[in-house]
Amino acid sequence: MVSHRDDKVVDLARTAFTGLDERTLVDAACDALLETGDPWLTRLVEAAGYRHSDGPRDAVVSFLTGDVERYRRLDATGAALREVHDRGDDMLRFRLAERARAETCLEWVWAVVGGRPSGQFAVVTDRDWSAIVGILGATGRWESLWRLVFAAPPAWGARMLRMLDEAEWTPADPVERRAFAELSALTRASRAVLGSGWVPAEGTRLSGVEGSVRNLAVTPDGSRVCVGTDRGVGLWALPSAVAQGTIPRDKATGWRLAVTPDSKLLAVEHRVHRPWPISAPGGVEEAASLWQLVSGKPAGVIRGHLDSPNAMLITEDGQFLVVGDRGGRIHLWPLPSGAPAGTLVGSDRAVNCLATSRNGRLLASAHTDGTILLWRLADRALIDRVHFGELVPEVMVSDRGTLVAVGTGGGLVKVWDVAAHGRKPKAIGTVIGEAVATPDGSLLAAGGLNGIHTWRLPEGTEDRLIPFQGSKPSKWRTLGGGELLAGFGPGGRGVELWRLPGGSVEGILADENQNPINRLSATGGGSTIVTADSDDIVTVWRLWDGRLRSLSRLPLADIDAAAVQRTQRSAAELLSGERTWRELLTALTHWREHPQIAAYDRRWDPAHADTPESGR
Repeated sequence: MVSHRDDKVVDLARTAFTGLDERTLVDAACDALLETGDPWLTRLVEAAGYRHSDGPRDAVVSFLTGDVERYRRLDATGAALREVHDRGDDMLRFRLAERARAETCLEWVWAVVGGRPSGQFAVVTDRDWSAIVGILGATGRWESLWRLVFAAPPAWGARMLRMLDEAEWTPADPVERRAFAELSALTRASRAVLGSGWVPAEGTRLSGVEGSVRNLAVTPDGSRVCVGTDRGVGLWALPSAVAQGTIPRDKATGWRLAVTPDSKLLAVEHRVHRPWPISAPGGVEEAASLWQLVSGKPAGVIRGHLDSPNAMLITEDGQFLVVGDRGGRIHLWPLPSGAPAGTLVGSDRAVNCLATSRNGRLLASAHTDGTILLWRLADRALIDRVHFGELVPEVMVSDRGTLVAVGTGGGLVKVWDVAAHGRKPKAIGTVIGEAVATPDGSLLAAGGLNGIHTWRLPEGTEDRLIPFQGSKPSKWRTLGGGELLAGFGPGGRGVELWRLPGGSVEGILADENQNPINRLSATGGGSTIVTADSDDIVTVWRLWDGRLRSLSRLPLADIDAAAVQRTQRSAAELLSGERTWRELLTALTHWREHPQIAAYDRRWDPAHADTPESGR
């Protein structure tokens, strides 16, 4: 309960664990720490000096609270630490790995991987591998790192090979030297291996982007990307990245772009800036312009009585262009005609953001006074009005009418299930930055203090807490129909990818510079992703073959050599980086079976861990 989403429950639980003197209660507090790795409990147990009555469990408590010397005395074989690690969840393993990294603790490395049969590495998580690689590299255990190349998932094995190559290390055995030379050459040839991550995609920079990037819009069919800057909107063909024209600045004065689901029309916002407050409605103004994406020619101008656009979208079914203005009104234009189709009036406060359901039947508008309105577009009816209590910069609505709203800068997340009209909102948690829902509205994800929270919708029940990869993204998108979660933002290092719903790490999208990403847009299927970084560099990323990506995340022993050749796309369709990576996987599975290398379990003796290794 110390990690419960209800603050009152958390306070009660934490109070109950304070000032304990009865042995069974002290053991209960220590057991709770061993189950969760909760940071607050860690500090409490350390400050109170709690000791578990069971020696092996007390050893791991000592480890988590930073008393590594005591841990070494109590768990000389590492058996207790391995037991807690193997039965723990991802967050507990994350806490153990973080403690091991902070202490550069080789004993943790031996407990997690030392002597483990090659077929039992599925329990070793990405955060474990990250800590293992860091600790072995920092202590110069190159021989151990080389052995783990043939146990780890190839996405991690390749990073180990890169470290060994950069350290100018080579094995002493002639057969292993041949293996190392071949594998290192393939690793150097692959651009997928960075010091901080694995990049399962091919990146191409757009040339000719001028000005500060305001927005990106990839067409759903993946044929084009529209890049909005302070100098206009540029169009590029995909995947060739060939420039196809520019919409001049005087026709693209706003920040927002929207593309119809059939990828035929682009809507570009026009904005008239007026000082706050607005006391009277404006006149007939241009809200947006429409452009034919195939030809690049104008397709019309959207006009209406509005007070400067403040939010804009095209409904998911492509039927309407919707603009919310600073006077609180919502304007509709059917597409492709662009003729006025009415105005929705339910508030006189500026529209802060808009959202449409996947089927295009429902529209949600959030206003600057914290009011959220739910509209049925078929008859323009206001079907619900709810109050968040503060400014809402982000709102979502599902086909069944479940509303999700996020407070300013993240903060509180509330869920309303409109099917149960009148029910109070359910506060499901507190997040940092944005939140995102999968396209089917079944799962919500957002970053918190300790990891990525996911919730099941419409119930709002917490599903899991996923550890961060390294940085803490503040912006989120789902890709491939909700198959992948992409995290990025000012404090990030490219785009970090996780697989949903389980939360396993998929990789990162970054070049050697690893600049923070400010903007991201993707095709409906998620195979093509376009990013704009802090230097206004726009990059087109083409994700690798899905089967190749999945194999690269399995422990090497679990990869069938024949499966490496069975990619979803034909060999002729594979990108150059995919072909190189497949060659590396093939070489890894080949050398894994060599008798000289297959003896991993017998040859890596943790008893020799006290001396840094050399091979030259």
